[in-house]
Amino acid sequence: MSNLAETYIPFDTGPGATATTARWRSMSRGFRYNGIVPGFANQFAATISAGVLTIQPGAVWVDGFYAETTTNHTVSSTGLGPGLTVLRADPVARTIAFFYLPAVTVPNQPAPALSTGVYEIPLYYVVSQTTFNDVRQFATATNDNCRAPASNGPYNNSNYCARGRMWRSGSYGTSTAVNNYGFDTVSYGAAFFSGWQFVCPYSDDYLVVASVGFISSAVGQWYNARIARGASVIAWSGTTNASAVGATMNCQVQDIVPCKAGDTLYVQHWCSTNGLQGSVGQDRAYFSVRSLSR
Repeated sequence: MSNLAETYIPFDTGPGATATTARWRSMSRGFRYNGIVPGFANQFAATISAGVLTIQPGAVWVDGFYAETTTNHTVSSTGLGPGLTVLRADPVARTIAFFYLPAVTVPNQPAPALSTGVYEIPLYYVVSQTTFNDVRQFATATNDNCRAPASNGPYNNSNYCARGRMWRSGSYGTSTAVNNYGFDTVSYGAAFFSGWQFVCPYSDDYLVVASVGFISSAVGQWYNARIARGASVIAWSGTTNASAVGATMNCQVQDIVPCKAGDTLYVQHWCSTNGLQGSVGQDRAYFSVRSLSR
């Protein structure tokens, strides 16, 4: 027979007759997407005391590999400073284990098609000897990115889907110069924000939605908002001219933005008049980010 595929597994003849780590990894990547398995045990819930992080049982898929625990495990940050706790699949060592990585904020997650080395699932970012941020990314609670079994697709559990939201809790003034908008209150995803910026934890396409409103002080005024990635403006939206004094100029801007790990996403604003009063409250001024593919 001619025109055979170079790899076809698992069979009891041909390339499928020999099981290797690389072949199994390539095949099993399609079983489920990376992340913590929803509903299994305690989904790696954790506590911290004196720099020791105690991680409870759970199960995880890591780039084609699977692991589960039935007992508590500990990692220590004592004397090492802030850092990231991960579950790491290591095909050379042939292990999946918990690691504490001092001074690290982004897990090692190469593109699956290129991945032959270690791959890490983030669990917790240790801030101090007594505090940490949960960067399991909320799927174990909401599971809102799972595909239904009827779709015959793999579960894309949103444990691996970074999400964050900020809003203004106070008024804010405008400027005729382009300025970065100062969101100041995080409703979820605090681990992904640095000030008013969302810091992308891994390479992905991110859905970004922002809404900002200001009160006009005269007719003919206008306002716009912009989504920026690093130094680049990605998308913008603006209001029409204000038709009356006191009119609310509210605009929303959104886009799907491709980013690499470490990229920053934020919102800028610009208007025709200095000092307009910003509308207060999360319904008028918010900034939401969500990764899409995982």
